[in-house]
Amino acid sequence: MDFRLTDEQRLVQETARDFVDRELIPHVRAWEEKGEVPRSFYAKMAGLGFLGAPVPEKYGGAGMDYVSFMLLVEELSRGSSSVRTTVSVQTSLSETSLMWFASEEQKLRWLVPLAKGDQLGAAHRERSVTVWLDIDPDDHARVAIEVDGFPLVAFSEIGEAPELG
Repeated sequence: MDFRLTDEQRLVQETARDFVDRELIPHVRAWEEKGEVPRSFYAKMAGLGFLGAPVPEKYGGAGMDYVSFMLLVEELSRGSSSVRTTVSVQTSLSETSLMWFASEEQKLRWLVPLAKGDQLGAAHRERSVTVWLDIDPDDHARVAIEVDGFPLVAFSEIGEAPELG
């Protein structure tokens, strides 16, 4: 068995390493002191396909193999365990669950925006709770909530986004 990385896997590793060195490490201490990571940072990760790394391209993802994905996760971990955790929740909990268990309609409705980074996935440990929140440029928020796989709210307009802080 050949354990050498492919050219594509090396490219993912180098791209992730460069991104972490340029966009994460110089800022992470200040972000963690404030307790927040700017949405613009996640938008940059989405632009590189990092937020939909293992998701097939037909659903808006990067279609990475799992070795490439683990190389990405390893580089993110080097910069920030917190950021790595958000990417793991986005990809491994939210997106992978949808890839495995969602209908085609659900994949198109929920997986595509997650994989493209238009929305961020989350989960709760005690129950299987997934929440998607999208805030558009006019500060209108939409939310979808599922508990144990059953939709409670499905991308309903909830008005202007609240002030946080």
